[in-house]
Amino acid sequence: MSTTKLPSSGSSTSRWAKRRRSIRVEELSATWIKYGIADLAGKELPGPPELVEIEALLADGELEPPLAAQMHGQAARLLFHFGDLAKARLHATAMVATDGPEAHSGHGLLGRIALREGDVMEARTRLELAGRTVGTALRDPEMALAREMLQHDAHDAVLQYLLLCRAACDRYSDVLDRWITQLREGVIVPELGFPFIDF
Repeated sequence: MSTTKLPSSGSSTSRWAKRRRSIRVEELSATWIKYGIADLAGKELPGPPELVEIEALLADGELEPPLAAQMHGQAARLLFHFGDLAKARLHATAMVATDGPEAHSGHGLLGRIALREGDVMEARTRLELAGRTVGTALRDPEMALAREMLQHDAHDAVLQYLLLCRAACDRYSDVLDRWITQLREGVIVPELGFPFIDF
């Protein structure tokens, strides 16, 4: 009679643990979107329960660098949205330390944090750095910081950002070209929205 041999090695257990972490990261990867579209105006809410799990995954130090960067991105966005700028900055700083797509988002978040703290010059710097890392992004450029900079009359910084995005991203050349023209002519402030979806 044959019997099925169960895995007995530590490496097999380690592989399964790694796989489980990977699956959980995927499940948590859209957490910020769920909360990002919620209207929190005037509400005193604690951070979402998923944030505790995300920070635990990061603390155990077992995530592969791309997955860790992704979880730093989730944590930074959630903390920013819930108003914890100090912790959001820590995670956004970890994002910019990568050379992958999260670096672009991290600079954008650091710029938005700077604006909340009244540091428009730092926000300008971060917008430029975001533009210089857009070529490393595997997704579309983000416009949230650029939109906020328009409200601070930093049209020149936004124009430079759009030019950097245009040089790195052919996918939306028509949209970017239109916004660049509008800013140069000073006739219409562009919406800096669709087709780019970000918070």
